[in-house]
Amino acid sequence: MNLIPVLGAWAALLRDEGRPLDFPGRHVSVMVKEAVDADLVAGALAWAATCPAARGGTYNLTNGDVFLWQNMWPVIAEVMGMAIGEHRHVQLAEEIPRRGDQWSRLVDRFNLRAPRAIQAFVGRNSLVYADGLLSGEDPPVGPVLNSTVAVRQAGFHDCMDTETMFRKWFQRLLDLRLLPPSTAMPS
Repeated sequence: MNLIPVLGAWAALLRDEGRPLDFPGRHVSVMVKEAVDADLVAGALAWAATCPAARGGTYNLTNGDVFLWQNMWPVIAEVMGMAIGEHRHVQLAEEIPRRGDQWSRLVDRFNLRAPRAIQAFVGRNSLVYADGLLSGEDPPVGPVLNSTVAVRQAGFHDCMDTETMFRKWFQRLLDLRLLPPSTAMPS
């Protein structure tokens, strides 16, 4: 399950229509979230495999900060070369598959390295995962945060700014030509 390709595809589809990056979640301002970067996880696994202090431990790992979607959405829009849109609740697991033909045309037009089948690119489980992360509970409940104290006390201190993480992964999808270039104009 990976949120980044889902949001990248959503942005590319909206941009193709000449639309701004609308936020598809149910609640935009009240969901405090945590994230974890895959490169950070890789570093923690390497540390755990070689550090005697890590043996036998069970650890939570997050980037080390918390974020609100309302603060992160402008970052995603910027990297994707888009204006920030409105809050328009959409179930991505329903909407994105409906846009399969549009996605195939984008892949062909920009000679992308992404699969022509949008569900092969984003993953069905990732669509459901994205809806869960973006929509939250109704009514919203307080944040569920993970304590990373144990991993820090055992000696792993690396962290990642979540804004930097989102920038990195969206830019990587653009650089690898898995998404249309952020300067792409609508058709």
